[in-house]
Amino acid sequence: MTRAPFFLLALSFACADKADTGPDADADTDADVPIDADGDGFISGTDCDDEDAAVNPNATETWYDGTDADCDGWSDYDQDGDGYDSDAYSGADCDDASAALNPGATETFYDGVDSD
Repeated sequence: MTRAPFFLLALSFACADKADTGPDADADTDADVPIDADGDGFISGTDCDDEDAAVNPNATETWYDGTDADCDGWSDYDQDGDGYDSDAYSGADCDDASAALNPGATETFYDGVDSD
């Protein structure tokens, strides 16, 4: 009596519980391959929009276009990074080119600058 059929049957049950959790290059269940759907060199999870090659962590941000092109997670309407969106885009920051000038800044009276 040969043990080969029993061994193969046992091996097939041992591998049956390994579910393929995502796409992989060879369509087996051993390992998932990271995907770069837009071909920009960044995989899903790192690339915040893997359907647009112009959007990736190395992209140059274009302010006020509504797209977080560089995937930094900051508001596209807060160019100076002070935490306040530009008043030109429904925010409260009247000078979005200077982080020192924002609604939360301390006002120094009679200095000629509207700091807050």
